[in-house]
Amino acid sequence: MNLRPWIGFVLIGSSLIISKTSFTQSDFSFAGHCSRVIKVMDVLSKKTSNSKNLIAAACNKGSGEAFYKLSKIASSTMSKTAQNHLLNESCYKGYAPGCMGLAAARGPQQEKHLKEACQLDAYLGCARLGIFYDSRSDYKNSITAFNKSCNAGDPEACYMMGRTYAKQGQFKKAHKMHVYNCNKKGAKKSCLSAGKALLKEKNPDQKAVKYFFKKACEAGLEEACSRLSKL
Repeated sequence: MNLRPWIGFVLIGSSLIISKTSFTQSDFSFAGHCSRVIKVMDVLSKKTSNSKNLIAAACNKGSGEAFYKLSKIASSTMSKTAQNHLLNESCYKGYAPGCMGLAAARGPQQEKHLKEACQLDAYLGCARLGIFYDSRSDYKNSITAFNKSCNAGDPEACYMMGRTYAKQGQFKKAHKMHVYNCNKKGAKKSCLSAGKALLKEKNPDQKAVKYFFKKACEAGLEEACSRLSKL
């Protein structure tokens, strides 16, 4: 077993006692195992708000969420390498935001980390993976990723899926997705898109157009309100 060095603590009441030495930018090249960190994150936050170079790790077993929170709390005082160590631990321990944090660095491993995030959290991770593929005009994979996120309940992913269909000239599929997203999830941008698509038809169903524009307008889209007023 590969054991990493760590710095322990004892939590007594609201006092955090560091049992060895505090992590600094230079000695944070490793990410010590943590457990019960989530319970003391508020304490750590208060400590680091007063002394930015103080970052504490706890116990020898931890959670991905704890590593992710530690990376955020001390982001202003640690190097990118140190942050990536924490995010890598977070991702390795199955916390999707940690994988997405690594992907945000836009390095050669970006796609790999987004795939990991998608596997861990379809709602968040797959949407980001879809955006990644969409930006590279890889529409087949972007639709697959958006579909997973859409099925997990993300209306924005459903909207992006409709947009991607439209980019490929698959307007019927795009319209079907926007209608579904508008009616089932109340997604205002899909409501607007559904109405605009109907207007392009030779003999548009004015009643249906008004229906979609009204839903989008009531949801706060000014463009939809403007279009509705002109019908």
